[in-house]
Amino acid sequence: MRLIPVLDILNGQAVHAVAGQRDCYQQLTSIWTRSCHPVDVVKALRDAYGFRELYVADLDGILQGRPNRQLIGQLANLLPGLWLDAGFRNVEAAKEWAREFSCRPVLGLETLDFGASDESVDAVSWQVLTAAGALLSLDAYQGQLRVAEVRWRSWSVAELVAWWRQRGWQNFLALDLASVGTGQLHWSWQLLRTARSAAPQARWYLGGGVRSVDDLHLLAGDNVEAVLVASALHDGRILPDQVRSFVQV
Repeated sequence: MRLIPVLDILNGQAVHAVAGQRDCYQQLTSIWTRSCHPVDVVKALRDAYGFRELYVADLDGILQGRPNRQLIGQLANLLPGLWLDAGFRNVEAAKEWAREFSCRPVLGLETLDFGASDESVDAVSWQVLTAAGALLSLDAYQGQLRVAEVRWRSWSVAELVAWWRQRGWQNFLALDLASVGTGQLHWSWQLLRTARSAAPQARWYLGGGVRSVDDLHLLAGDNVEAVLVASALHDGRILPDQVRSFVQV
């Protein structure tokens, strides 16, 4: 299992994400740097932990449809493995970002909207995203999916996962915002287990609620591919010498 640091960006600055209450997000404070500029934060984490991967949640893109393109380009040059949720509204947009930044796109349910049927999606776009290792983020809050696509709003988690698996999708992220920044793993872990029952052979990732290195060992025993972590890194609950086996160096 890998440990992936998360960088939340809002108004071009690194912020501390807590329970999905985005109106209340404050600038990030970290034991590793006094700066809240995203580039400085990523450099500090890279130097302290040896990270080679980074998950970016660009809230300017997710909330306003105005992703920080120049900043993303800078971050893509810092680490070889960039995972990016920039609020992609469709598969074509995700494909173009994957090509431009050689990133691993994250398609979030709360922004993704085909607007028609899946048959309208260019097969080449699916192939590009598959080759890039793109993830579908099962965005939720306290177990309730947050879905932009109208036809999916009445679907259960299992039904939605099955739909994507039928189209060859491999990578799924269980991300319950109620867990993010709270140190409460419950909601994301419950979402993971519910969703994985529909596709046990897929690759599963988890984000939100990791409190300590004990949680990492717990999830590693549950066959999770990788875990997203932010707060526990910045406040020192998970230190570099505790997680060498989880970090790609």
